[in-house]
Amino acid sequence: MKKIIYIISLILFISCKKEVNSVGYDLIDSDSPFVGAVDTFKINTKTISLDTAATNNPAYLLLGVNNDPVFGQTEASFCSQLRLVTTSPNFGDTSSIVVDSVVLSIRYIDYYGINKPLNFSVFRLNEDLKNQVYYTNSVISDEGVNLMLESNNNITPRDKGTSYVDNSNDTIYDQITLKLKKELGKELIKKSIESPTTYTSIENFNAWFKGLKVIAKNESNNSNEGAIYYISTAPKLTIYYTQNGLRKKYYYELNQNANRVNLLKYNNNGFESGDGVASKVGNYFSQSNKLRSFLTIPSLSEISRNSVIHSAKLVLPYDNTHDLIYNPGYQVSISIPNSVSDNKLRVIGFGNIDTTNHVFIIDVREHIQSLITGKRLNLGFYISPREFSTTATRIKFLNEGTSVPKLYLKVSSFK
Repeated sequence: MKKIIYIISLILFISCKKEVNSVGYDLIDSDSPFVGAVDTFKINTKTISLDTAATNNPAYLLLGVNNDPVFGQTEASFCSQLRLVTTSPNFGDTSSIVVDSVVLSIRYIDYYGINKPLNFSVFRLNEDLKNQVYYTNSVISDEGVNLMLESNNNITPRDKGTSYVDNSNDTIYDQITLKLKKELGKELIKKSIESPTTYTSIENFNAWFKGLKVIAKNESNNSNEGAIYYISTAPKLTIYYTQNGLRKKYYYELNQNANRVNLLKYNNNGFESGDGVASKVGNYFSQSNKLRSFLTIPSLSEISRNSVIHSAKLVLPYDNTHDLIYNPGYQVSISIPNSVSDNKLRVIGFGNIDTTNHVFIIDVREHIQSLITGKRLNLGFYISPREFSTTATRIKFLNEGTSVPKLYLKVSSFK
């Protein structure tokens, strides 16, 4: 097999109005032996809006409201089973118990947006929360009675410091503490006495007390306001009570062993990422649980099958206008459909952020090599925030002026 006398470097990029014959971002050293003739190809981009995404048993529970100037409003709530920490508790003589308070305490590890006051609601579920697939728009019914104390609202989650000191002078370092009606604590304690078998196993308990739904609202709905909170530590429901003059407490957890579901609502009507976004020419968008960027490069199918891809870097500029508030994350994932008839996606790689040049760089060498050898079909690929199903991350990718997606190839062709 004889090597052809030329070794080419292909620079593929999109231009909606014209084709640009310029390297632009210098990923390849000009002294590289692979840099030679320059050709231009088009990258087609669009945004795919998902009707639903699976959100059961997530790594993080999501809670909050965010009003994004580009992506519109996102509302995040969650449902979870209430899990016993200990079975068969002995509350003793319940007639001597006085419930002082009931607190749902929530600790988050991070948040996305701007920390602002929120109004919370807590409801008791009236249907079993099963170990099955639930989606962003799943409907999980509740009893319709808000368990929150009416005076305990318009809460600003704390970033640091103490948020609650219980009646035993214990300090709780959870940033969101929701005070619930005492009647809930009384009912939970009473059940352990009237029906002891309810507390003999977690399954028995969840058959009776099916779980909680926690909802956050932002009544102001001001643009560029509010946040989505990432909850990894198990929230706790704690009953604080006094018995014969002694202060005591008993708690339950909404932990990883529970069946848990994130429920998400999106409204991007009238915003840049909304209204006909799939057919828009220009900038394109990715948003966890909602939007995926879709790219196609038809001309990849024209590369000779007798070629070796030495390197292939896909460079995607992003808008960093709101980076301090809406960080685009440190990585994106690249996925492809299984086949023409099976649109289920599989991840084939990840790309890292370059914050200096405001781009994501994705190594697609293996994928393109598989395309030209026929191992894969050229069906395009999807770009998403890496933690697509467990965060609120959003990215506005640029496709205007000189800020356009580009693909840098080093190719050797043979006879």
